[in-house]
Amino acid sequence: MSISFRAALMTATIFVAAPAIAQAADNPMVGGAQMLAERNIVENAMESADHTTLVAALQAAGLVDTLQGEGPFTVFAPTNAAFDALPAGTVETLLMPENVDALTEVLTCHVLDTKATAAIIGGMIDDGDGVHTVETLGGCMLEVRSSNGMITLTDENGGSATVTIADVMQSNGVIHVVDAVILPKEDDTAMNTGRDPVRGAGTAARSEAGMGARSETGMAPVRDTGMAPRSEAGMPPRSESSMSVGRDTGTESRMTTGSTTASAASDNPMVGGAAMMSNRDIVENAMNSSDHTTLVAAVQAAGLVETLQGDGPFTVFAPTNAAFDKLPAGTVENLLLEENRDDLSNILTSHVVAGNISGADLEAMARASSDGFHHFETVSGAKLSAQAQGAGEVSIFDENGNAHRITIADVNQSNGVIHVVDGVLLPR
Repeated sequence: MSISFRAALMTATIFVAAPAIAQAADNPMVGGAQMLAERNIVENAMESADHTTLVAALQAAGLVDTLQGEGPFTVFAPTNAAFDALPAGTVETLLMPENVDALTEVLTCHVLDTKATAAIIGGMIDDGDGVHTVETLGGCMLEVRSSNGMITLTDENGGSATVTIADVMQSNGVIHVVDAVILPKEDDTAMNTGRDPVRGAGTAARSEAGMGARSETGMAPVRDTGMAPRSEAGMPPRSESSMSVGRDTGTESRMTTGSTTASAASDNPMVGGAAMMSNRDIVENAMNSSDHTTLVAAVQAAGLVETLQGDGPFTVFAPTNAAFDKLPAGTVENLLLEENRDDLSNILTSHVVAGNISGADLEAMARASSDGFHHFETVSGAKLSAQAQGAGEVSIFDENGNAHRITIADVNQSNGVIHVVDGVLLPR
């Protein structure tokens, strides 16, 4: 039996098997989603609407394979709001490929190489007369305390994070949700010498912590999505960054870029607070936009990364996070579940058109049409229609008659073009 996408989205209903219910019963809800103890850390993080930034960061740092490994690991998982509390532009800058070492330092400061439940952490605090110091996989030293029944973590800069949801059990460890981002110790010497700017010992810290060298998989597979390694997908090698991060009251984000990068950025408008590089592919640029973390998570879950890193060319109508938020409550979380992967893929590919179609082309073809619309087909087979609504203004209609405006046109990519839209285009 099949049901229409419209009905599925309006009801946001999903059927789950009894084993899944049993597994979910072992865990608290996170980000509006069930956390299944039989899934690994990355798989569960993918389901949480509160952790789309963290998931995008893990992908950008190439840490997905590591955190899908046997472990066990303890992950202190900052929420989207925690990342938003960093100085403006910090997250966008960290997600840029040239800053992968700095990003890795920050992320591995949130990971322990053991399974430490709240009870175990509480015992360590008691044994330490109220405070216990732990070393993370990134080499960060955290002071752990308990206050009013809540576990708090203090980093080497004096920044504090509180565990807001404890003991989210995983097949390979445990997640504790935290309300702030833990930062490596500031190292002015590292910044001056051109070493890693966050702690100055990124690669060494990983090896000493037993994590091993990072694979060349900037977009590692999530649930066996078939994503290709960076070299196979034609993604450029990563370089060291020259950036430091701080909290709102700390160090500002800083980054230097070469003339090639500046030239590539000058070809494009900014999106989600980040420079869009015309010499990068669709996925790489989308990863850098803070307005498209939900889209990136969805593309990962649907296994479409390799496709959208291909030669193309493609035209992508890219819904913002706010666009996804307009869908009925629970819709995005349900679509990101493994069992709904086909539905998710169909929706996403209903935003992709073969060829490189500029905003001016869409407007011109719509004005030249007898009915005022340019009708075209997406790679999923869904039909879209473009209508010119004023000078330089174009709206896209989906098969259900919903109109969504192109808010940023002509974000040029190495393999096509992105047009940002303010709504999700739904197939029938």
